[in-house]
Amino acid sequence: MKWFVAVSGNIGSGKSTVTTVLSEKLGWNHDRTIYEDAEIFARNLYLQGLMDERDFRNYYELFNTMLQFLRPPDLILYLQAPVQILLERIHRRARDFEQRIPPAYLQQLNERYAEWVERFRLCPILTVDAERLDLAHLDSLVAEMQARLPSLFPLIER
Repeated sequence: MKWFVAVSGNIGSGKSTVTTVLSEKLGWNHDRTIYEDAEIFARNLYLQGLMDERDFRNYYELFNTMLQFLRPPDLILYLQAPVQILLERIHRRARDFEQRIPPAYLQQLNERYAEWVERFRLCPILTVDAERLDLAHLDSLVAEMQARLPSLFPLIER
């Protein structure tokens, strides 16, 4: 069985680029996680008063039920970046529907991610400083992953 490595992070953190490069170079399976939907986005809607308590509680109970049937990732790569970097990347990639995302919303999501990373216990989370990542040249990230992973996992492929 192949490694299941999930890449998580805020809008504009570099998830798609990192996922593509690591999949090509290391041959892993990568995906976004279901955890982010409930723990980051739905929780943020609830905390902002845009989802009522009953709906959030029902959603969260359904999420917890679904978790019983899902294999957790072997590792989560969390791409952490400050709002200014996120805004620069969002602007540079020029996806029309993202151009009006308010900085305050990205900050709220960064706060939800920080809370989630503190609570999450289903697998290791490796936090990557996405501000330092040159998304056009990710060889250093690939090398870091190859160097650090033996300490996180046995040497055999799952």
